[in-house]
Amino acid sequence: MIPGQIPTIRMLKQYVPEKAKWYFSRLTSMSVDEVFYRIQQRTNIEIDRRFSATEASWQRDRQVVLPSQPLEVKVGLETVEHETVRQTYIELYPENYEALIHKAEALLEHKMELFGFSVDLGKEINWHQDPKTKRIWPREFWANIDIRDGSKIGGVKWVWELNRHHHLVTLAKAFYLTDDEKYAHEVCSQLRGWISTNPVHVGVNWTTSLEPAIRLINWTWVLAFLSSYDSFDESLLQDIYGAIDQQANYIFRYESKHSSANNHLIGEAAGLVVAGLSFPFLNPASKWAEHGLRTLEREVGKQILEDGTSVEQAFHYLAFTLDFCLIAWRVAELNSLPLPPIWVSRLESAADFLCSVMDEKGMVPHIGDSDDAWVLCLDDLPHPNNFSSLVTSASFVCNNMHLQHPSCDWDEKNFWLFGPQGKDRLDTLTPSEQDPLFAHSKLLPDGGYAILRSADRLALFDWGPLGYLSTAAHGHADALSLTITLGDQPVLIDSGTYAYQEGGAWRDFLRSTRAHNTIVIDDCDQSEMLGAFLWGQRANATLLQWDFTDEYDLVVAEHDGYAQFGIIHRRAILFGKPDCIIVMDWIFGSGTHKVEQLWHFSPESQIDWEGRKDASITIQCNHKHITIVALEREGLEVSTCSGKENPLQGWASSTYAQISPAPVVALSGHVSLPFQTSVAFDFGACERSRLTHWRDKLLSLLQL
Repeated sequence: MIPGQIPTIRMLKQYVPEKAKWYFSRLTSMSVDEVFYRIQQRTNIEIDRRFSATEASWQRDRQVVLPSQPLEVKVGLETVEHETVRQTYIELYPENYEALIHKAEALLEHKMELFGFSVDLGKEINWHQDPKTKRIWPREFWANIDIRDGSKIGGVKWVWELNRHHHLVTLAKAFYLTDDEKYAHEVCSQLRGWISTNPVHVGVNWTTSLEPAIRLINWTWVLAFLSSYDSFDESLLQDIYGAIDQQANYIFRYESKHSSANNHLIGEAAGLVVAGLSFPFLNPASKWAEHGLRTLEREVGKQILEDGTSVEQAFHYLAFTLDFCLIAWRVAELNSLPLPPIWVSRLESAADFLCSVMDEKGMVPHIGDSDDAWVLCLDDLPHPNNFSSLVTSASFVCNNMHLQHPSCDWDEKNFWLFGPQGKDRLDTLTPSEQDPLFAHSKLLPDGGYAILRSADRLALFDWGPLGYLSTAAHGHADALSLTITLGDQPVLIDSGTYAYQEGGAWRDFLRSTRAHNTIVIDDCDQSEMLGAFLWGQRANATLLQWDFTDEYDLVVAEHDGYAQFGIIHRRAILFGKPDCIIVMDWIFGSGTHKVEQLWHFSPESQIDWEGRKDASITIQCNHKHITIVALEREGLEVSTCSGKENPLQGWASSTYAQISPAPVVALSGHVSLPFQTSVAFDFGACERSRLTHWRDKLLSLLQL
């Protein structure tokens, strides 16, 4: 530091030892109130540590009063005669039934799929073992376990995914539909084993409150499907209800608050609502339900914005949040509880937004983090679509047929949530005479997105903030990025997520600016990474101009992520309907800097380019094609790559834990600022004159 200069946090951070950097960065992201809250939580931890050390079963020994009808759980199944549900299901979903039995038979042998990988859990399931690496997490007091370092044992998500017990719902459902007790026996065996090897506060399955919340929701459905099973003994029921009591109280005691109050808090609240309303005979049940409902009322309005977008800037986590809310809503409805109007309003907006960005298959772009998580898996087909399923649920809940997307139907998940009568009720809704909401271009000012549509062409322009709260945990450095979908085929893509704690360099790359369709200056990110789920200095984007017409859509925005270099990046997108998108970039500043404009294409794409001087590059993706034409690129060289390892470039992850080479087109060079460049994306074999016409049209429309 310069003598006499007042040190800033960023200056001081370079003097902090490596091991303490994360803690230093995390502490500086907290408010004063949060620091005091964390101190209070630390006190709770030390109290629990003392009890766990002296009497590991101190809560397990607490008896619960068993209800007179212990397996009557309100999830909707009990409102229709069992045989009617079974016959209707088999008639409506014969393929699902076949897939269910096939999966259940494999589960009897402890074989299952996690994140697309086949795993064998062995004769006796070790609930603390990473299913992929086979290394075992320590059975210690939960606060002693470091879940951030995936290099020692493996990514904690793998063992958490197993312990969410989605597969027990499959086994219980197989019993419900077949009356074959072998499936129920296996569920009971696994529950007994889990409870005995996961005493309260001990092990990796107690290291976050979200995991017990998801587990409680799944256990609720397991018990509902086992309602006709006569072989439950009282001691097992005592253990199950005792474990429900422990997990719900743990959630209540260790909620995710302040800078951690993202989708985790909504999930925890939903878990408390479901457990509290489904097991009212447990002494604190009314307290769980009331607290969970109050939390959801507050957080739904915070985390789902008025235009339906996710405050976390991650499309997957919007669906995750929506899933929790819909399940909690359904359980509350079955218990005749009135719900606040903001619930319906925000769920409707979220479903509208998802419709607006869906392709013809009902899939949405990978924006922000995604870990492929489900709350409740009620559809056992190999690749169910949770996005279209949630939109169908919302159209049912909100009584709004206007939300229906062509890809949405009454899938198995909605069958189980709303019963055989649900589809009849949905069919009585009057279709809207208006054009579908998803057929139009749209500006989403709260989330910071522009949806540009024409026929089957969809472009999404991202000018939103980095993420939510001080950590921005699930955001990516993607300001002014663009994605393009043609029909059912993502062509210009966001590179995805791949992995969390075990991701290492991949985690950093896929969150970086270099993994997105925007501009990189001097090989630096727009925003500063401080940890796997922690950001420091971040880019702030601003919408400058927009205009949507039948002939064209225009959006202009800029960000200050390179302000430390005295640089502002401005981008204008003009969609000349129906077959051309012009992207014009301005780099405002002074001096000479390295500028790199990047375009990432789906792994299925093939690039046809042999270094032609006109920099015209054709990308073929299955039955779709798109051509990039560099209209202005003085000082920039064109290059392509795929699957490059040093440095990482040209990779895409469409699902968690899987990554593939994917082609990237780069226009890069050292140029003097200010600098301007423009490219055209041609979907329809346009003449060069048509492309330049739209470029000139863009310039004429600018009001800056």
